[in-house]
This record gives sequence, structure tokens and C-alpha cells, in this order.
Amino acid sequence: MQKNNSQLLPNLDLDLLVSYLDWEEPLDAIWDFKKRRKKEEERRKK
Repeated sequence: MQKNNSQLLPNLDLDLLVSYLDWEEPLDAIWDFKKRRKKEEERRKK
């Protein structure tokens, strides 16, 4: 079923998001998570 690494990432992200949801401020945690992920993607493009 696994085509490449990008196919695996969504599952990883879900696990991370679930753990983030346990935080006291889940919305802030998710927002921070998305911002950090965007930075990583931009870094990979370079």
C-alpha cells in the first residue's frame, strides 16, 4: 500500500495531532504544529 514517504506522513501527522489535542490549548497547539510543518516544507524545497 505504501507508495512513498509522502504517503506515510499523513498518518504520522494524525498521531501527532491527537497528542496535541491533549494539551490545555489544543487550537494553539494545532496552529503551532501547522506553522512548524510549513517551515519544514519550505526548508526542504530549498
